[in-house]
Amino acid sequence: MSLHEFIIKARNTFQVEKFEISYTDPISFLYSLKWDIPNGGAFSEEIMTQMNIDFDEYGCFGRAVKAAVLAEIFFPEQKLYAGEVCEDLLRDMLLEQARQEPWNWNDETFVGEILQYENPHIVIIDKDGNQFDPLFGMISGEPEKMRHPAVLEHSIWEGLHSSYLVSNALRIMEEDKETYLRQLLQANILYPEVILIKENLIHAYCLNGQEDKGIMCAREAAKKRKDAKTLWVLWQLIHDEAYKNQIIKEYDIQMFNFLTKMF
Repeated sequence: MSLHEFIIKARNTFQVEKFEISYTDPISFLYSLKWDIPNGGAFSEEIMTQMNIDFDEYGCFGRAVKAAVLAEIFFPEQKLYAGEVCEDLLRDMLLEQARQEPWNWNDETFVGEILQYENPHIVIIDKDGNQFDPLFGMISGEPEKMRHPAVLEHSIWEGLHSSYLVSNALRIMEEDKETYLRQLLQANILYPEVILIKENLIHAYCLNGQEDKGIMCAREAAKKRKDAKTLWVLWQLIHDEAYKNQIIKEYDIQMFNFLTKMF
């Protein structure tokens, strides 16, 4: 799907009639709306992939696409960005909790929650750096004041389109690993700055027997985004104890053990 087709699909999916509002900025307006955020654990990759393709509002991606369309309708003159979260605020809050209460590392649910917040996701950002993340609305009465510490900005429609292309590639991963890689490489040509594409190329290259290229993508992704899983993958591929030690230093030995058990 081309960028133009993607934008048309998004607008057709979430189009509404413009009405009078009292908000003067898109971020506050978006936080004033009701968002469907499911409780419980993370969806499986297969389910999440289909949700992304369907623009399902139960997923982070569907909510981001809807937010982009609504902001465009009500604030057409405002320049907005799609932000890849490189360091998640809620993840950092859990790590601080673990520093204060280290016994939390013995709770696999707690460790899994950290990894869940480290999963790639997109926020909407305005020209002043204010961020829209519906999860902030669940934990704060002033969500517009909250910030993820590190976010990589992309043009809003290009950033969203890149995520859609990744989901579209993931859909055929099991059936055709060569096409899976080819589609990700095409996405990488269009959007070479997007970390999500690099992270998925790690697996695609390895599936196709090109581990050296997968390692290059993993190293690039690890430099840009806080993610224990990428560090673990590098340790597994290279057998360099530096990556294991980095996990233990930034998290705990229990995180390393959890990832080893998970994979």
